[in-house]
Amino acid sequence: MVKTAYNTGAKAIVAFSELGTTARMISRYKPTHPILVLTPVEHTFQRSVLSFGCTPKIVEPIKDVNEATTMARKMLIHEGMAKKGDIFIIAAGVPFGKSGGTNMLLTQVV
Repeated sequence: MVKTAYNTGAKAIVAFSELGTTARMISRYKPTHPILVLTPVEHTFQRSVLSFGCTPKIVEPIKDVNEATTMARKMLIHEGMAKKGDIFIIAAGVPFGKSGGTNMLLTQVV
């Protein structure tokens, strides 16, 4: 994920996470990109604060990929991590709402 962010010139990485594992895996590589952690779980929010480069936010549960990309764009702009036209990476597990595996990596434009 981090290598993809570097190769594409992404401005940020967005991790949708129920347990925080996705965010911690990305953080382990200490990327220069900010990591926006979007989670509906308070405990995950609290743990993500302690991970390198992570900015966690509590959000409503996500239902599908379209909702995830729309939310990621809005949050990146709101947090000042990206602007219109910037590339960003999304890492998440599908189906949304179930923990236990990151199996999706998307490259998107704000």
